[in-house]
Amino acid sequence: MQQEHQDEGTSHHYLKHAKFAFASKKLTKNLFVKLTEQLTSKRIQLGSSWTIDAPYRETLKELKRYRSEGVLTVEMEASAVFSVGQVRNVETSAVFIISDLLSEKGWKPEFRSKIVLENLVEVFAPVKEVLARHLVFDHLL
Repeated sequence: MQQEHQDEGTSHHYLKHAKFAFASKKLTKNLFVKLTEQLTSKRIQLGSSWTIDAPYRETLKELKRYRSEGVLTVEMEASAVFSVGQVRNVETSAVFIISDLLSEKGWKPEFRSKIVLENLVEVFAPVKEVLARHLVFDHLL
């Protein structure tokens, strides 16, 4: 998973400015496999996200550009987490539950909706399992 971080104000304090910050390939793969296996009724996708730390500042022009580049989500933290993880030699990844919808029609907030909360609960167990296994096995190696 890669994160767009041109609009994010933390990563450049840790790494040389670049278009992307990257998650751990191994951890991301393990999370993707487990989520795909256990949440068969859900649409699980692997891809990039746009990190911007200025809420409500996304423009329609940016939205269209990132969409054309295949970016799947917009969020506020991932590139900073990935950058700090890289500097500290800690594997990082991200799992997103889509809540709010941003489109040409505007912003539709759904963060507190029942389905979003149910999805958060549902994704917790597989993520916890992967992280527990990942931390234990990597520590033993």
